[in-house]
Amino acid sequence: MFRCCCPYGSGKNGGDWSTFGGGGCAINHGGGSQNFCEAAWAVTRQVLPNLQLGTEIYYRSADTIGGSESTALGAGAVYDLSEHHHLIASFGPGIQNAAQNNRYSWYGAFEFTF
Repeated sequence: MFRCCCPYGSGKNGGDWSTFGGGGCAINHGGGSQNFCEAAWAVTRQVLPNLQLGTEIYYRSADTIGGSESTALGAGAVYDLSEHHHLIASFGPGIQNAAQNNRYSWYGAFEFTF
């Protein structure tokens, strides 16, 4: 799979609140795959000096021939261990075609920034 084609993103900060979004398309040839596009929008709030909470909505068109598009919600957190080390987590349900694509999605990550 090769991701490219028209990535976009935008954001706005206002005090403790931030909102941002973005998306793009992927060239996805091989097997029963097809090109697809995805987009997401999030709202976050800094609730403590080292803790940010947020929510997002995420859309993805079908990535397989005969597949179905999906939309999901997510709630997440970023915890700053230091200026350059962060813990990230998100969890949320699928709300469109969830039985075919994903009833729930989650992830946890360590982020290093510089």
